[in-house]
Formats: sequence, structure tokens, C-alpha cells
Amino acid sequence: MLINIKYLVITVISIFLAMGIGIFMGAQLDSQSIVVKQQETLISKIEQQFDELSKTNAAMQNEIKNLMDKNTMNETYIKNIFPDYINGKLAGEVIAVIKTTQDYDFAGVEQVLEMAGAHIPAVITVTDKLVEAGDEELNSLMNYFGAKRNQDVGNLTAQKIIEALTQGKIQDLERLKQDGYIEVSGNFDAAPGYVVICGGSKKKTVKSEVLDVPLIKSLKASGLTVVGVETGSAVNSYMDIYKKQKISTVDNVDTVIGQTSLVLVLSGKPGNYGVKSSARSLMPELGGEGEK
Repeated sequence: MLINIKYLVITVISIFLAMGIGIFMGAQLDSQSIVVKQQETLISKIEQQFDELSKTNAAMQNEIKNLMDKNTMNETYIKNIFPDYINGKLAGEVIAVIKTTQDYDFAGVEQVLEMAGAHIPAVITVTDKLVEAGDEELNSLMNYFGAKRNQDVGNLTAQKIIEALTQGKIQDLERLKQDGYIEVSGNFDAAPGYVVICGGSKKKTVKSEVLDVPLIKSLKASGLTVVGVETGSAVNSYMDIYKKQKISTVDNVDTVIGQTSLVLVLSGKPGNYGVKSSARSLMPELGGEGEK
């Protein structure tokens, strides 16, 4: 009997297909085994790296804790010796405080100056109303100053404050106080030799140019020594503006280091101190003469 060529071809093809499928399935099984082994190796490496990172993190956390403990001890030490160190350094000095911002608390400045032996005859705060006043309020201010409408309100206010400080005329500020342009405390019983200006703000403002600059210029023209300060957290710093007026500055007066710098500046070590880019050094050298 003759073999049908069609069945022979089909049989041969079937055999080769079966062999191909077998080879393919075998290869797949081998490759799956390789993938599994690779995944197991990768997982092992990840676990090892995780363990190493955990150990590193624990070591860093321990180091941070040690540094924080040391910092706390240093702060405690500084705070304990600070009152004794500044005691009497400003004895007999008369120092007025003018705050050109209400954004930050400067009560610590007054306390430190008094701890150092200074007498503070007046503390004046100029409110934001000065730069926010409308036309009607500005006209009323000009009438009060006896000036023309186009005159510089900041300069006029500065002159009025300086006259009251140097001449002991607290009553001359009563109108500005009643209208909410300034806040005043103290009895103005002595003319100051120094004035500490407290600035800095939480947002951009023209107040530093409108008030602080003419105030500093007028105070210097009156023969008073001016020091500009602000807190380390001041968002909008006035320090560069103050430096242009050639006065000493302290940009971190809310810290013990900044308060020490302020006392040293007022006791004869001028310069620009603090932690911001405007500062030339952190604080005055305790045994030096300060910056020139």
C-alpha cells in the first residue's frame, strides 16, 4: 500500500511542532527559574541596604540628640553668665528705643538695656498708619505739622519725635498718639545720648524709606548715636538700608548672642553683627575694639 504524501507531510510537521513547543516550554521554565533567582538576589540586596540605612539613621539620630543636648547645655551656661557679664556695662547711659515696626516683639531689648544699667526715658512705636494714611488724614497731619501737602510726612514725623526726645516734651506727641500714628511709654525725663531703632517687617513695605531713613539722618544730625536692630526671623530685613546710613546694626537681637552684641556696640564696639548676609561677624570680639 502506498503512503499518502499528504499524511506524511502532516505527520512530519506535527513532529516538528511538538518538538518546537517542547523546546519553547523548556526554555520558559528555565527562564522563570532564572528570573526567580534574580528577584531573590535583588530582594536580599535591598534588605541588606535597608538594614545599613537603618543603622546609619539610628547613628545620626543619636548624634543629633547629643548635639542638641550640648546645645542646651551651652545655652543654659550662656543665659546663666549673661546677666553678670552685661551688668553695669551701660551704667549711666540714657538710651531711647524707637520701634518702626509692629510685626515683632522687642520687649527683650528694653529688658537687656536696663539689665546693663541703662536708663530708658522713652519707648516710641510708629504704627503702620503713617504709611497707610489716606489723603484726608495726610492733610490733617500737614495742618498739625504746619507744613504744605507735598512735604515729606516721614521726615516731619521724625523731626517731631526727635524734638520731643531731646527737649523732654512728651506732650508734643500727644496728637500723633491720639490719632494712632504712634504709641508712647516713658516719662521723657532725660535727653538720650543713644537711640536704638527696631526695624524689620513681615512683608515688603516702603516704611523703611519713608520713616527709618529720615529718622536715622535726623538723629545723627542731632548728635545722637544710632544703632539699628531687628530679629533673626525678620522676613524683610532693614539691615542693608541701615548700613547705608553708616550706623551699627545687630540682626539677631532676639537671641542672647544678639543682645550681648547690642550691649557691646553701645559700650563702644561699633560694627555690623549677626547671622545675616549684612553682618560682617557674629558678634564683637570681647577683648577687641570692634569693627571700624
